[in-house]
Amino acid sequence: MKILIISLFKSYPPEYGGAMVAYDLARYLPGEKTLIQLAPNIGRITLENNLELISIRTNQDSRLKKAVTLFLSFKKIMTHVKKSDPQLIIFEGASWSLYYWLLYKKLKRTKRNARIVYHAHNIEYLLRKEKNSWIVSALTRWAEGKLVRNADHVTSVSQEDADSMKDLYGRSSIPLPNGVDIHRFESISDSRVKDLRQKYGLHGKIILFMGLVVYRPNEEALEFLIDDVFPAVIQKDPEVRLAAIGGDLNKKREWIINPGIIPFEEIPGFIRACDICVAPVFSGSGTRLKILEYMAAEKPVIATTKGAEGILVTDSRDIVLADSSESFAEKILWLLENPQEAKNIAQNGKSLVRKSYGWEQIVKRFMSLIKAADNE
Repeated sequence: MKILIISLFKSYPPEYGGAMVAYDLARYLPGEKTLIQLAPNIGRITLENNLELISIRTNQDSRLKKAVTLFLSFKKIMTHVKKSDPQLIIFEGASWSLYYWLLYKKLKRTKRNARIVYHAHNIEYLLRKEKNSWIVSALTRWAEGKLVRNADHVTSVSQEDADSMKDLYGRSSIPLPNGVDIHRFESISDSRVKDLRQKYGLHGKIILFMGLVVYRPNEEALEFLIDDVFPAVIQKDPEVRLAAIGGDLNKKREWIINPGIIPFEEIPGFIRACDICVAPVFSGSGTRLKILEYMAAEKPVIATTKGAEGILVTDSRDIVLADSSESFAEKILWLLENPQEAKNIAQNGKSLVRKSYGWEQIVKRFMSLIKAADNE
């Protein structure tokens, strides 16, 4: 089968969760697969697992220029579609639903036989409704609804998102949960972890938060950690440090380690170099890839109930849940003071990821569901 994955954002090298999901799904799909991404550069290369990557340049100078070049990229995308003649086309991500809807109409006018899958990383309207003006949220709901109702197949990352999609748009979805490339986290040597500790100054007791800082739910999480949680933690244990990767922080504290966006290949080792990983997420939908990656690296995780939404975890067994700043600070200190409990939770989390969230079994299940739906 020929599969074309279209990503209207840079997926490789991945710098945040949505890009990681798009890239990993593309790598693990069967058959002849090509990933088209919009990126600052242009080129064509073959990546691991025989994935062909085509990069179409976009202008990043301003939102207007980016939008204009995005529309102009449709012509180049259509050229690749015509040349490769895929049986399956996958639209990646939720933030671009308006553009995907316009691209969908363009593709359908060519009357090609390709089935189109909308891979919804989350319910974008619910996020926009919380954080944007009513005009933006209304436009998002309209475009997302059009795409969900008309695509040949639409996916959801969790049962919560599937229920929301059904309620909002009247469409049942195919489950496609976020996953982890487990081998990527198990192949890191102790010497590599030691080198990364030295490189980034990861000395003392390190608590890690990972996520693109310009994404509003991550901004909220960092504000919660820096303003509400860590002052109480530092007061009890001055040796604790907060490591934040995913961009440059506006807030500076002597106990913050903030190397910005680190290279893709260093992420597994960086996680392994930390003691506890956190995900205090309070908004948005979808499932948090950061939690799965923390667990794959065999680290104890503390998350809010919202942050752990959609992942089949049990509090105090394979994750620790805390929803207030007081509770979050207490749980950080408790795990630091009880290393055996932290180790047990980390091991249980890794077992959960191995059992249910490896990309190989996720993609195999997804493709069988696609085939079954096409044969109905």
